[in-house]
Amino acid sequence: MPFQGIDVFVQDAGALQTYLGEQQIQTHRFFPPVHTQPCYERQGDFWQSTAVSPCGLWLPSAFYLGEVEVRRVCRAIASWGEQLTDFSPAS
Repeated sequence: MPFQGIDVFVQDAGALQTYLGEQQIQTHRFFPPVHTQPCYERQGDFWQSTAVSPCGLWLPSAFYLGEVEVRRVCRAIASWGEQLTDFSPAS
């Protein structure tokens, strides 16, 4: 499936990325926080970006994705969530 991203945040982004990859759904992890990259390295307490980065995942999104593709991504995410022991859908 072609890739252009929609941001999502999950506790184990790596596990969801692996699962979606097995379903032939391409994703990308968030970039590391800017302040940790060598060309911008800066000491400081940037706890928000440090906390968010490992939880971020970009899902496929494009103007040409049809309802069938969008539903396939949604079903795959729901299926992954159902496998989690502590999964409880939002009410």
